[in-house]
Amino acid sequence: MKILKGLKGKLYGSMYAYVGEYKNCPKLDRIIRKSGNTVAEIETPAIEIGADNNIYNVELKYPFPRCEKAKEEDDR
Repeated sequence: MKILKGLKGKLYGSMYAYVGEYKNCPKLDRIIRKSGNTVAEIETPAIEIGADNNIYNVELKYPFPRCEKAKEEDDR
């Protein structure tokens, strides 16, 4: 990713998830339910960046552990 020198901003990750999309992931399901819906946009904490120097090894982490995606039921 290239940013013009002197500019500043925030870097973050974002995903949409619904309750039950991931199996054995109660923390994610709680976050989604807390939004008041069964689907929610989840974001990582933002990292402030400025284009005055190089930044390496940036890691964005969601506020829940990695979970395996649940298998979708086959209606056929």
